Amino acid sequence: MNKVAEQNAQMGLLIFVISVLGCIAVLGYQSFFYLRDGIWQSFSLISVANWMGSEWAANPRSWFGLHKILSWIPLSIGIVIIGIVSGLTAAIQD
Repeated sequence: MNKVAEQNAQMGLLIFVISVLGCIAVLGYQSFFYLRDGIWQSFSLISVANWMGSEWAANPRSWFGLHKILSWIPLSIGIVIIGIVSGLTAAIQD
């Protein structure tokens, strides 16, 4: 394995580990408030996009199906999926 391929593999692993840690952080945050208040705060990919100020996330005028799908995907799962895709992309770069 050449040096560039090895660095790409390490970067892919780092991205994956960071995404798993992000998932654990989100689940820990949700669990803390559930244990304290007894109410589960669900976060979807759309809720985060809305929090970041996306006008489309708050009030979609097109791509309604995509909006609905992203609102169904929990943030923790979305983070892991993004991490896996990013990590694999970084790992297979030549």
